[in-house]
Amino acid sequence: IEKLVRRPPSKTEEEKVQPCPYCSFKLPVNLLDCPRCKNEIPFCLVTGRHVVVSDFTTCHNCEYPAIHSEMLQLADKNIPCYMCNKKIDKQKVKKYSKAEVKKY
Repeated sequence: IEKLVRRPPSKTEEEKVQPCPYCSFKLPVNLLDCPRCKNEIPFCLVTGRHVVVSDFTTCHNCEYPAIHSEMLQLADKNIPCYMCNKKIDKQKVKKYSKAEVKKY
């Protein structure tokens, strides 16, 4: 039993990081408050991770923010939006430009 209990931890996977959409500070994807600029970061309705400028969209029904690639996967699987429970039309899922994200 001791061999099992005292076994050293196996390889630990490093937490993924993405830039803050406000100041580009690299932070863990699950952190929703930036420690550098102190902004609250919107989270993706699909994953719960913070959104990123380079892959940003919103639900075309409820306008809730999401990660574009994740939203397309929902549309491909015919899964409704997790926030408004309406069908996602893949043709209406548009990737925002950096300028559009700044306005959001």
